[in-house]
Amino acid sequence: MRIAYDLDGTVFKTYETFDVFYQLEFGKPLPLDKIADFDSLTEKDLNWIRMVLREESPYLLARPYPDAIRVLDWLNKHAGLLILTSRSKSLLRITTQQLDKYDLHGNLIMCSREDKAKFCLAYKVNFVIEDEGKVALDIAQNKIGVILLTRPWNKGIVGDNIIRVDNWLRVKEVFKSLKGGE
Repeated sequence: MRIAYDLDGTVFKTYETFDVFYQLEFGKPLPLDKIADFDSLTEKDLNWIRMVLREESPYLLARPYPDAIRVLDWLNKHAGLLILTSRSKSLLRITTQQLDKYDLHGNLIMCSREDKAKFCLAYKVNFVIEDEGKVALDIAQNKIGVILLTRPWNKGIVGDNIIRVDNWLRVKEVFKSLKGGE
């Protein structure tokens, strides 16, 4: 089995870290329920997000979600892993530092959100662990299973080939059930 997983919003609390920076600058919370839907953001928020997406510090400060590293380590023993992130290639150095720091496994592919499904097909991925709703729908339409971690920005996303989970322990349970309880 081949499993791809996303980093930001999936393994790491990147958007929550962006929120800390946003509150320092604007004195109010970042609308996390709208973070993945750029069309719904104000021009000011959109410009700020574009700027911070190129900064290294929020990525370096982002902590993993509870149990993410432990579950990914377990998955690495049971499947081939692929890291599929929409981070800019300008963040390659800090991304590899972060992967090394947490001993994350898998070949790293940096691509646009729109190209994730294409890479999943090319690499014969069976499942993707993702947080972004539109990406999950695109991948699922290609008959690839998606484990969608529930986040404020993906509420209401449902579809064939999508399994919603609330945390990384549930991710492990899903894969254990697929493998017959191993």
